[in-house]
Amino acid sequence: MLVSAPRRERITRLLGAIALFAGCEGSRASRDDAGSVPQAVAGDAAVAGDAPPTNRITFSVEKPRPAGSALAKRCVLGGDPLSSDCVGGDAGIAIDRDGTLHVVTGSEVRRYKRATGDECRYEPAGDPIALPPDNPRPQRVGKGPLYMRSGGAAWQLTRSGDAIYAFDFLGGLFRIDRGTAEPACTEVFGYRNVATRGKQLLVARSGIERLVLGKAGRCTASSATIDDKAQGKLYAIRDQLYLARNGTLVRYDGKDPVKLGDGTRICSTTSVTACGDGVCVLDNNCMQLVQLGADGAVLRTLETRQLFTARPWSLQEAITADGGAVLVLGRHRDKVGDRETCEAAIYELPAAVFAI
Repeated sequence: MLVSAPRRERITRLLGAIALFAGCEGSRASRDDAGSVPQAVAGDAAVAGDAPPTNRITFSVEKPRPAGSALAKRCVLGGDPLSSDCVGGDAGIAIDRDGTLHVVTGSEVRRYKRATGDECRYEPAGDPIALPPDNPRPQRVGKGPLYMRSGGAAWQLTRSGDAIYAFDFLGGLFRIDRGTAEPACTEVFGYRNVATRGKQLLVARSGIERLVLGKAGRCTASSATIDDKAQGKLYAIRDQLYLARNGTLVRYDGKDPVKLGDGTRICSTTSVTACGDGVCVLDNNCMQLVQLGADGAVLRTLETRQLFTARPWSLQEAITADGGAVLVLGRHRDKVGDRETCEAAIYELPAAVFAI
C-alpha cells in the first residue's frame, strides 16, 4: 500500500519521539553495583500524571560467592581419580568401625583412611575390592514384586555392625570388608536399600521384610510385621525406620507411618542419613539437602548454591561419620573427545552445620 509523503513524515516524527523517550527510560534504568535494575522512583509517575507502573520487570544478578563460602568442602582423595562411565553404577559409600571409607567406582570398591589434620583428606588403604559381575536375572511377571531396571549393576554399600555389605537390585547381597566379595544373600533380591536395626537386616520389597543370612550365600526373607505393603528405600536411623519413595518420606512410629517433610518440596529422595538431632534428606532431582528435626519438622533446605562451589552433575549418596559430619558422594561430568566420563567426589559437611 502506498503512503503519502505527509503521512510518512508524521510516522517518522512519531517513531523518533518513541525512540527518544525509550532512550531516556534506558538511561534512567542503569544498573547499580549489585547488578540489578532499580524500580522507577515514586516521583516518576507523579510528574507524568499516570498511575505507578505495575508490570515493570526487574532483573538481578547474584553476586559471586566468596571463595570457601560453600558449606560442603570437597575432600582430597589420594591415588587415581574415581572415574567411570556416567550411566549406572557409582552409588555406594560406607564407613566401617575403624573409620575406613569405602567408595564404589565402576566395578570395584576403593578404600581410604583419613589423614591427620583439619583438612578433609583421604589416602588409599588396601587394594581395591572387585565386585561381582552383573547378574541379569529374568524379569518376574505375575504375583509378587516386578524386577525391572535398565543398564547394568548399580552397587551400593551398607554397614551392619562390623560388616560392610555391597548390594545390587538384581545381584543380591555380598560381604566385602574382608577384602573380597563373599556371597551373603544372593537368593533374595529386588530391594533398593538395606537397613540395620539392632541385629536385624531389613529390606522393603512387597512390604518390610527381615533377611536371615545362612551359609554360602543362602538366606531367607519373611515379614517383619511392620508394614506388608511398603515399597521403596528403607533406612534405620537411631532405631527408627524411615521409608522413602519418590518424593514421599515416612517414619514408622511403631507400625504407623507418619509422613514427614511438610513445608518443603522433596522431588525424589536419593538418601536419608542422621544429622543434628534428626535426619537429612538428599534430593538429587531438586539438588538439595533437607534437614528435619527430631520431631520430623523441616528445619531448613540447603540448595546446591549454598552447598557447593562447583555444582556436581549428580548427588549419589549421603552417610554420617562418627562425630556427626555428613559425607556426600557426588559426580562431576566431563567430556574426553566424543566420550562422556564422570568422576566421583566426596564432600564433607561438618557437624556444626546442623547444630541449629
